Amino acid sequence: MPSADYLGTLHADYRTRRGFAYGLDIRDVLLEKDCPDMTGLSFYKTHDKGVKINAGDDEYREHLDPDRWRFALQQMWSHRVNLRTDWRLKANINMLSDEYMLRDFYPEIYQRNSSPDNTVLLSRTDDTNDFSLLQRFVPNNFYIADQRTEFSYERIKSPVFRSPVMYESRTSFAFLKQYVPPFMRTEIRNMLDGMDPGTSSYDYWARMLMTDSYSRFHSFHEVSVSKKIMGFLNLTPKVGGGYTGYYGVEDYKPLNQGIFYAGTDADFKFSRRYSSVYSDSFGLNGMNHIVQPHFTLAYVKTNRLSELYPQIDGDTPTTNPPSLSIGRYTEIDSLSTGLVFRYGLRNMLMTSRDANSHRCFSWDVFMDAYLHDPVNRRDFSNLFSFMRWNPVPWMEYRSEMQAPVLGKDKISGCREYNNSLRFMPWRSTELVVGHRYLNQHSLLEDSSQLDLRILQRFSEAWAFSGKWRFSLLDGKLDIQEYNVYHNMGSWYLGVGAFVRKNGNKNEFGLGISFTIQQTGDYMPVKFL
Repeated sequence: MPSADYLGTLHADYRTRRGFAYGLDIRDVLLEKDCPDMTGLSFYKTHDKGVKINAGDDEYREHLDPDRWRFALQQMWSHRVNLRTDWRLKANINMLSDEYMLRDFYPEIYQRNSSPDNTVLLSRTDDTNDFSLLQRFVPNNFYIADQRTEFSYERIKSPVFRSPVMYESRTSFAFLKQYVPPFMRTEIRNMLDGMDPGTSSYDYWARMLMTDSYSRFHSFHEVSVSKKIMGFLNLTPKVGGGYTGYYGVEDYKPLNQGIFYAGTDADFKFSRRYSSVYSDSFGLNGMNHIVQPHFTLAYVKTNRLSELYPQIDGDTPTTNPPSLSIGRYTEIDSLSTGLVFRYGLRNMLMTSRDANSHRCFSWDVFMDAYLHDPVNRRDFSNLFSFMRWNPVPWMEYRSEMQAPVLGKDKISGCREYNNSLRFMPWRSTELVVGHRYLNQHSLLEDSSQLDLRILQRFSEAWAFSGKWRFSLLDGKLDIQEYNVYHNMGSWYLGVGAFVRKNGNKNEFGLGISFTIQQTGDYMPVKFL
């Protein structure tokens, strides 16, 4: 990676079935290090010769303009008024020519986020307060999205009059509108005809047809106290309350929901020191093993609203475990009465490196017991496991898994296994192997994919990279990618080719990129 503050990359691509395409990427390298999701400016344009080709199943499309493009901007501008106060303007804009643009030309982005947001956020932050104004708009009128203008105030957790009592709150007022494309409304109605009413998937899609525009006021306040009991048990009892009001809901009077919350966090630690453990290869200079059992008990009481009340910020199709911190809970429209007990165990291995402590291994395993769940009638959640092993800079293993082990969903519940290994056997070679597996999710499709990437540096001037993606469900090599890079001083030249499985045919493509890392005196550029 060059040491420049900005990287500009010009793309020129050719696909055998689609023709020529070109684009420009400008990356803010310094910002991307602190905020990985801030990828800068990207523009891509093509006159697609194969506009009717569907990259998924080879079906033909109708009424699609061959002039296709993508404009994306993920950028943040900040201004520090003084040592305590910061202003930030954050833009996340993703404008597309049509609903198939990401699927055809950006399959990796499409797999992570097929319906990207379009938001602009202005915020002011100091030691204890955060004011923000969020504007979300819908330039892409071909997928489901919500449009909103939302003002929010957050009181960051801080002591009350220098006492041990901590207070935090979050208050927001928003104008919201759910947008569902007309052609998708027909598809959703047909899909609902084949589903059983009362299931989570049926309720999710039914709300897409019910929700229109409305306004919402939400406020939640919480106090907590942290104590150490018997010299080892860390206990943090919490209590909070809030209110959510819905106004302008079609065919309904204003809906009012009160929220009461009470809970506690508890944990304690055991540790053992192994001073004789030493390995120069793995960067180990002594070892400290820390075991931390942790528990959370959360009780929420709300009044039940009508079945048709709006839920734009409701349950979403995700595999992530839900948050039990109500003040940080983003799905506020789906809050319901319940009593949940989360119990888990953390393991950490710490070592000394460069006079500092380094966490070379961490593993967190936990699950939820639903002591009272009147809505979904659940008894146990999946068992979640998050593991990271990073003993040295040249090797890292990550694992995120979940599976049902107790309760009525033990056989039919969702299973997810994501594992990846990054390894550098030599300073000039980097290998990345990953496997992603998802099965029996109520809203997301089953998948099983094996990824392999390699980067080989031959010298300071030449490098090669390859990428392969294999679908284990249908036994197909979906993507092959090969690239050669050449350092030309101020410029980096990249030449690549790819093969992608497209239905029963292979799609071939060629690409060339020019990346400038230093403008020098020949191309003076100034970024404000």
